Amino acid sequence: MLHKISYGRLVYLIVTQVILVLPVWFGNYAKIVIASD
Repeated sequence: MLHKISYGRLVYLIVTQVILVLPVWFGNYAKIVIASD
């Protein structure tokens, strides 16, 4: 039971980090595309 809780918390942390990082990554990618275009 404890392992499941810690695993769920780990997944939650990864998901929240991805959600926070994705807009920044897409923003940088858009800048590169605009600059090369």
